Amino acid sequence: MKLKKRRSESFSARFRSISVPPALRLSGATEALKWIGLIMMTGDHVNKYLCGEAYRTLFNAGRIAMPLFVTVFAYHLSKHKVTARLLVRLLVAGVLASPAFMALNKLLGGWWPLNIMFLFFCLAAITALNEQKRYLSAVLVGILGGAIVEFFWPALYYGVAATRYFKRPSCLTAIVAVALLAVCRIVNGCSWALMALPIIVGPSLLAKRYPISIPRAKWFYYAYYPAHLSMIWAIQAIQKFS
Repeated sequence: MKLKKRRSESFSARFRSISVPPALRLSGATEALKWIGLIMMTGDHVNKYLCGEAYRTLFNAGRIAMPLFVTVFAYHLSKHKVTARLLVRLLVAGVLASPAFMALNKLLGGWWPLNIMFLFFCLAAITALNEQKRYLSAVLVGILGGAIVEFFWPALYYGVAATRYFKRPSCLTAIVAVALLAVCRIVNGCSWALMALPIIVGPSLLAKRYPISIPRAKWFYYAYYPAHLSMIWAIQAIQKFS
C-alpha cells in the first residue's frame, strides 16, 4: 500500500511539475492580442446592436474577444502587483459603460449581469487577495462576483487559472484553464471561445523570432469600451427615430 501511495504521489508531483512555456512573453504580443480582441468585440457589438445579429461570422468572432482580453489581463496581473489605482480605474470604466450597456441589452432587473469591466475588477481583486493569503475572501469574491458579471464563473475562473499559469507554468494549470474556456460554451451557446487559443499562441511564438513592437496604449482600452458602447447606443436611438 505504501509503495502504491508513493507511486501515486510521485506521478502527481511529476504531472504538476511538467512545465509548459508561457504563451505570452513580450509586451508587443499582448498589445497585438488586445487589438485583435478589440476589432472582434467591436464587430460583434455592431452586429448585435445595430444589425440584429444578421452576421454569424461576426457573432462567432465576438466569442473569441473575451478570452483574448482576459488572457492579456491575467498576464499583466501575473507580472505586476494589483494596485488601488487599477481597481479604481476598472470601476470607473465599468460605471461609465453601464448606462449604454444596460440600455442596449435586455438585462434582468435592468442591471444583471454587469459589464465585462466588473469581471476584470473581480479578477484583479481575487489576485490581490490571493497575494495577501486571504484565500477565503478570494473564494467569496469569486462566488459572488462570478454570479453577477458578464460571462459569469467560467470566464472569471479562466482568468484566475490563466493568472496562476503565467505565474507558475504547469501542465495541470494549463489543462484547467482550457477546460474552463470550454465551459464558456454554456454561456456563449457555442465553442468559439476555444479558437482564442491558437490566436494567443500564434503571435507570441512569432514574436520570439520576429520581435513585435506595438506601442502600449495604456488608457485607450479603458476609454474605448464605454465610448464605443455609448456611440452604438446613440446610433441605435437615431435609427429608431429616423
